[in-house]
Amino acid sequence: MVKTDMNLFLKFITISVLFNSILMCYINAASAKTWQCSFKDGWTLNQDGTETSLAKGTFYGTREYLPPDRMLPLQTHGPMETQILEEMVYQPVATSLIGHAVVEIGSMTLSVSETLTDQESVITVIFHDGATKALVERNQCTRIE
Repeated sequence: MVKTDMNLFLKFITISVLFNSILMCYINAASAKTWQCSFKDGWTLNQDGTETSLAKGTFYGTREYLPPDRMLPLQTHGPMETQILEEMVYQPVATSLIGHAVVEIGSMTLSVSETLTDQESVITVIFHDGATKALVERNQCTRIE
């Protein structure tokens, strides 16, 4: 009887430790509320296979994570980026946030993905129509809150 109770107790402790570890991973990403990101580099891939570098800008974008799965754009390049960020759904994974969305902007349909960490954001966009087929953008990011 005592041995059975001890086994159950050890199983309970093991499950509790695992649950708390998973919860801490989630809290780690979710507690990082606001990021400021600046353009680092990027490129587009055109229909004919040519690659074009994106012009480096000095713009800073700011966004706030709203658990459980949304991002609030506080400062963006413009309405298109605002719409994309508002429609994306994010999932905390370890210390990163992984976002994705299929967005319709006018006649364009875009498949957008982002991986956001404390140091960097990598955004990929696949265009359904048009001369530009894909875009990759890397941003340097800092948690500010």
